[in-house]
Amino acid sequence: MTQPSQSWKPFSLTHVTYPVFASSSSRASESSSLPSHFLLTDVVPPLLALLSLAPPFGTCALAFSSLHHRDVVSAYVLFGVMIAVASTSILKGIIRQPRPPRYDDDYYHDRDLRHHHQVVMPRREHGMPSNHSCFVWFVATFVVLYVSRGGATWSARHLPSRSTTVATTAARHDATAGRNYHRLRAALSVSSSLFVATGCAYSRIYLGYHTAAQVFVGAIFGSSLGAAWHSLFETGAVRRFLTRLDGTLYDLEVARDAMLLVGDESGRYWGKHE
Repeated sequence: MTQPSQSWKPFSLTHVTYPVFASSSSRASESSSLPSHFLLTDVVPPLLALLSLAPPFGTCALAFSSLHHRDVVSAYVLFGVMIAVASTSILKGIIRQPRPPRYDDDYYHDRDLRHHHQVVMPRREHGMPSNHSCFVWFVATFVVLYVSRGGATWSARHLPSRSTTVATTAARHDATAGRNYHRLRAALSVSSSLFVATGCAYSRIYLGYHTAAQVFVGAIFGSSLGAAWHSLFETGAVRRFLTRLDGTLYDLEVARDAMLLVGDESGRYWGKHE
């Protein structure tokens, strides 16, 4: 059984708390302002708490895209954002600016059973600059630059242009539809990345995990590193390296499929002659 004097610490990577207001039944008489009040008290806090978890979710998404789809650009972004987050952690230890005070289960609570009261021990974590803000704005900046400057996955300029080589009306319609689809996809990518970055950064202030200055510095730091990482991505040396890496991964997949095919055929052969 747990000793009364033992303190507890949450697993902070995926742990986030948000304020819970009075129940809706107690506000039933406020019919005139109920919709807006409902959004501010019952919808916004959990939504911001979810947006605050964008860094761990984003890390899982980039890792999955890198490993499962063999996307070298996702691997490149993942490697860069890990460097950015590690840099902010080092800066936190140098600046040593504490987080704003909060009273919730993110604090270390000790309960004195004899006097029936809680002693709240303030956290000794540092918050300047914000890791979350740095992460989301690094990724958002890279995505915006990658899309706007013609990333091979998103850019409409790589599609067939409307020229005399398009002979039929149907082909012209297909080319136009393809360009519109890629423009829409690029617009959704940019808008969603900016929405998540803004929402995650604001959530850290709203939920009391960081001050506005800590979030702002983290956003500037992450955006600067994201822009620098994209500039490095545009260099010929990095492009050649990623192209070779992509080709190597493709060759390994072909070799794996060939070995599986050979193993399957040999199994069928020995099965027939047993």
